[in-house]
Amino acid sequence: MDVQTDHQIVGFGPNIMQLFNSADGKVIVTAERSDPESAWTIKADGAADTTATDRGAAIGAMVDMALEVGPATGYSTLVPHGLAEQP
Repeated sequence: MDVQTDHQIVGFGPNIMQLFNSADGKVIVTAERSDPESAWTIKADGAADTTATDRGAAIGAMVDMALEVGPATGYSTLVPHGLAEQP
């Protein structure tokens, strides 16, 4: 099965995730933390930074922030299997 989504969240190591536009590769939202015990800070141009205490909440905040800064009222986002369950 081939699934196409408008956006994708990618994890880079234990402390960085980015939400990309699948069409052009542009980064829309970044979530990062200093170490696995600290809170996530979620950032995007045109939105106030927000924080989340765990990875699952950070992913939800990333999707909400992408909706806030983008022109769409809804869209699809691929979150790789197991990413939300990582520490």
